[in-house]
Amino acid sequence: MEAGREAAGAQSKAAEAIGSRADAALALSAIEAATRRGAGFEADYRALRKAAPDSEAVRRLAPFITGVPALTALQAEFPAVRAAVIDAATPEASEKLSWVDRFFGDAVSVRPAGGSHPETTKALDRAAAALSSGDLPGAVQALARLDAAAARGAEGWTQRANRRITLEAALEDVRLSLAE
Repeated sequence: MEAGREAAGAQSKAAEAIGSRADAALALSAIEAATRRGAGFEADYRALRKAAPDSEAVRRLAPFITGVPALTALQAEFPAVRAAVIDAATPEASEKLSWVDRFFGDAVSVRPAGGSHPETTKALDRAAAALSSGDLPGAVQALARLDAAAARGAEGWTQRANRRITLEAALEDVRLSLAE
């Protein structure tokens, strides 16, 4: 009879572990869906913590529960960031050409004549190409090559992009820890 109770207890613990894994998988899936939209995920985070209370990887998600910008939002913001970087890098040229911006808005991009592009423009082009292919770390890496004056124009965007990158790495760690 005692062996039967031990077997039933073991089956109960196994069923509980399977239920916890299923709950964790559902919560992680909901968190990933929320992060793709740029939304917060506090309730789903609590459910994940309940399902995997001892997981250090899950705890690393805590700073992001209010949400981080979606990749699509960062991509949409980039033209304004590009303009801010160029303004920060060449303030005197921006003052001279401000009438172009007022008249044409975002429809016209002014570049140096003769096909020579300054390093700032090259870094922005590399960042835009990486971003258009969905490579957010590549875009941030390209912007890291900007000089200090130009980098100030992208500072806020870069901070938000780095939060997104860090969140995605933390989510990958949670996925791997749950798979073990």
